[in-house]
Amino acid sequence: MSKYHQPPHQFIQAITLNVHDQKTMVEFYTWLGFKIFHQDEKHTVLGTQTPLLTLQHDQSYQIEHQPTQGLYHVAYLLPDRVALGSVLNHLIKTRYPLQGLSDHGVSEAIYLADPEGNGIEFYVDRPKELWPYQGNQLTMVTNMMNYQAVLTLAKPFAGFPQNTILGHLHLHVANLKLATQYYQQTLGYDLIQHYGDSAAFLSTAGYHHHLGINTWQGLNLDMKNPLTTGLIGYQIYGATSKQFFDIAGLRVLIRS
Repeated sequence: MSKYHQPPHQFIQAITLNVHDQKTMVEFYTWLGFKIFHQDEKHTVLGTQTPLLTLQHDQSYQIEHQPTQGLYHVAYLLPDRVALGSVLNHLIKTRYPLQGLSDHGVSEAIYLADPEGNGIEFYVDRPKELWPYQGNQLTMVTNMMNYQAVLTLAKPFAGFPQNTILGHLHLHVANLKLATQYYQQTLGYDLIQHYGDSAAFLSTAGYHHHLGINTWQGLNLDMKNPLTTGLIGYQIYGATSKQFFDIAGLRVLIRS
């Protein structure tokens, strides 16, 4: 497992999504490669070796159509390029719509969305000694992935490897400066890189990012409505246990 996602470091372990259509969403995530840990009338808990995603289902949740603070995408970290190639091959063979195939210098990534529009990334990290720097400053980029090379590594897809984890979370926020300061002060994150004047990447332990934030949907967005679909909370491994709502209106549960 990634050294940046183990104690004593702080890292995001799992998320909770409100979903409107339980059947469609559970079928999608199990088809995608997750297994069900628990299911009852209101919740389905999915993941790999450990729970990574809770679907909180209720048909009263309306699909979120207005730009708000909250999820841009959740990123699941695969153990190697073979797994990335296998996932990509699975998506291509089943003709699932892709939103992007990117090389960020630090990682290679596949982008898509679930049936209710929640952004998803599957990625694999490069060794840190290969990450791009200008002096002491990390300089992540967005280039086209060499997908043909990745696909040559693909094996028949049989679900995600057990050591697939939640690698990072990327959020829409209302004010980049205030949100950056908030996550630094409240979660103890370090600012790793600004991406222009509209995005920032933060982490602990020198990782390229455990949390990305941006204002790409606009400034001064409303907080996330807890009665609509989409991300409503996330769980963090940390030094002390507590629960609160963050600057975007998302429920944060820190567990030691």
